[in-house]
Amino acid sequence: MSELDKEMLISVLADRPGRDKDKELLLRELLSNALSSKRKQSTPDELKRLYDIYKVKHDFKEGDIVRWKEGMKDRKLPKEGEPAVIVRKLEKQVFDITQEGGSQYFNEPFDVVLGLIDSDGDFATYHFNSQKFEPYK
Repeated sequence: MSELDKEMLISVLADRPGRDKDKELLLRELLSNALSSKRKQSTPDELKRLYDIYKVKHDFKEGDIVRWKEGMKDRKLPKEGEPAVIVRKLEKQVFDITQEGGSQYFNEPFDVVLGLIDSDGDFATYHFNSQKFEPYK
């Protein structure tokens, strides 16, 4: 742990007013470290296998029921194995430009709108990259 990390940790533990930004940064760093230490090391074979899954395109149409492809879930919803419905296929891809360049979501191409049941039981729609989905089985 660096001296800066120690100082930030002491500040958080002391609960000094006006240090919310430092607390947020420290918590993000600690969470990131915890998550990355739990991540298993990938192999070239596993990487190639998931790449091959990603590259398979499906010609979805409105009303099709879909689910995440294996290893492609990178959003909170829909949950793994949970069905979603193709509400609309976009004529032109739209890109997520709200994220920073270091984010996995930066400039991600969205080409479908999926409908799903949210945690409140309501029908909600979200934009997704269709290459991460397959027909629901």
